[in-house]
Amino acid sequence: IISRNPSNEEFYCQGNGRTAWFGMFVNPNTTSLSSTENLSVTQLTQHSITLSWATVSGSYGYYISYERLDFSVPVTPTYMRLGGSDNKSVTLNKLTAGSGYIIRVWATDGSGVSQPIEKTVKTKDDIPCPPRFLRITRDIENAVELNWLPPVNPNGVNTSYEI
Repeated sequence: IISRNPSNEEFYCQGNGRTAWFGMFVNPNTTSLSSTENLSVTQLTQHSITLSWATVSGSYGYYISYERLDFSVPVTPTYMRLGGSDNKSVTLNKLTAGSGYIIRVWATDGSGVSQPIEKTVKTKDDIPCPPRFLRITRDIENAVELNWLPPVNPNGVNTSYEI
């Protein structure tokens, strides 16, 4: 059962005797809070992004959404909540190496949310996977000709191969 809390536009999923918050409908006209400012990346790895932002006066917490920029398949944003006005940083983990993400942060005062601040960030490339199906296509006296297919998951952009 999916239900919506009309007081703050949050969505909940109920089943098997449990309730889980899984997202929100953002209606930025429901509060007078100013938008979060100075959204910056404080740490970046192949599989995580750490962000921080300036405290918004009057906020009770923040909502964060992020989604991978992948135009080949539909992507659903992931939502999180941070309670408390002093929580002004978050680390997003288990991300894909060499991928871009759109990240949005909203301040909330319990009655609504501010306009979001948005940042696009690309995780660092990882060590490339080896090529597939390496084979010798021609073998002559002082040279060989090699042929291969690129890796299924390149972990970023491969610019060259070393033999």
